[in-house]
Amino acid sequence: MRSSRDNLGNALQSQDKLDEAVASYQRALELDPGKYEALHNLGNALQAQGKLDEAMSCYERVLAVQPAYAKAHYSIGCLHHALGDLDEALVCYRVARALEPDLVQAGFSESLAQLLQGDFAAGWLNFEWRWQTKEHNPPMRAYPQPLWTGEKLARERLLVWGEQGVGDEIMFAGLIPDVIRSGTRCVLDCDARLKPLFARSFPSVEVISNKDFGGLAVTMNSTSPRTCPAEVCQLCSGQPALLLPRPAHPTSLPMRERATAFAPGMRMPIEHG
Repeated sequence: MRSSRDNLGNALQSQDKLDEAVASYQRALELDPGKYEALHNLGNALQAQGKLDEAMSCYERVLAVQPAYAKAHYSIGCLHHALGDLDEALVCYRVARALEPDLVQAGFSESLAQLLQGDFAAGWLNFEWRWQTKEHNPPMRAYPQPLWTGEKLARERLLVWGEQGVGDEIMFAGLIPDVIRSGTRCVLDCDARLKPLFARSFPSVEVISNKDFGGLAVTMNSTSPRTCPAEVCQLCSGQPALLLPRPAHPTSLPMRERATAFAPGMRMPIEHG
């Protein structure tokens, strides 16, 4: 009965029924005040409600009776992270990982804090933890070819594929010129909406969208720490324009410019009322 109350709270919290989840955890603690897992879960539900002080109190009570409970250290780290105290968050994440090395969410959260601090070398390295988390979407693609580790390719083609959303694909497109300059033949798999833009901008790259990649020799994850430049922030400043807009159609130009946009001997279209 005691564990069922805790499990019910977990189920309710997964459905964002936070008030009911809190009540269920509290009932579990009434039945067993020493059940630190339920106390930790209560703290998570309170944190999701924005009741950060109450959540911290729960986590501290957990550690008072179970100081080696890695998940509580991780949750305190998340709380500091939410408050913008990244240094303290990193301390908590690392303690959690030291206590429970397989706590993948702590490694992933550590990477996010490092990236926010501008520690790109360590942040991108730890960002690889995302593939082992349940929450990450989309999952790692299962290709028969090995991941690229930055070696020079002689005859093989390199597949670069988008991972998260259109915004990230556009941002990380700034890495494509590095691949081109290396002399590597590149295939870029992107969101279908970006295909015309990338095809214009990178004419030497084969741009595709969700095709069969069985014939490719090598694959690359665009955020691999061994192939991604550490100072990614430089892609957003001081760089020449990489993405080329669609050439303007004459009818989209201002009125004065339309007259010179048409071929000699052609007249501007006139619309009659």
